Amino acid sequence: GGCNWITCRCGHQFCYFCFNTDPQHHNQPCNAPPDKTAQGAQSDLEYYMHYYDRWDGHRKSQELETQLRQDALSCMEDLTAHADHPSLQIDLAFLSEGTEALIACRRVLKNTYPYAFFLPKSSAKELFENLQARLEAQTEQLSAALESRQPLSAEATAEERRAHKTKIVNLGADARVRLRHMREGLEEGLVPKVTPAKPVMPTVGRPSGSRADPILL
Repeated sequence: GGCNWITCRCGHQFCYFCFNTDPQHHNQPCNAPPDKTAQGAQSDLEYYMHYYDRWDGHRKSQELETQLRQDALSCMEDLTAHADHPSLQIDLAFLSEGTEALIACRRVLKNTYPYAFFLPKSSAKELFENLQARLEAQTEQLSAALESRQPLSAEATAEERRAHKTKIVNLGADARVRLRHMREGLEEGLVPKVTPAKPVMPTVGRPSGSRADPILL
């Protein structure tokens, strides 16, 4: 799946983004950018890579979680085929609904990182990153829950299945709330719109005083 808390086959667990191995880091936001007070190419690169890695990580997670849509439908079909109650198809709709909420959150979350990269340091950026962190934490929790299939297996008890359903329904509802808060923050002007800096247009290969062709960096 697309959850960014990785469990290796050897049992070692770590965060895909920052390699933190603290179990408390699981389901916690990992969006705090590096300190930008230092000057120099190394500092600039670390700052850029922070945003790029998280954009790319959420992009890959979105691709994996899009597959969860089909997996959820297959799981619903398998369980329904072995069910005695025809209403089970409706009861299992929480899998599909949770997956759609996850994909929507991941799509928005992915695009918050390029946006945040261009935001100048300010109280508005802190507010934006707070909304981003809340959405990210909720998204990771929902992703981890949807990846778990054991509570839906034949060995699971009815109580375990009900608990799993309740968990996904609640996480999906909370994720939609976080997603709405992020959108409202942008639409209502809580976070300023970003105006990208003009590209640098150096002159190359021409004598001094001549007109040069622009090169966009």
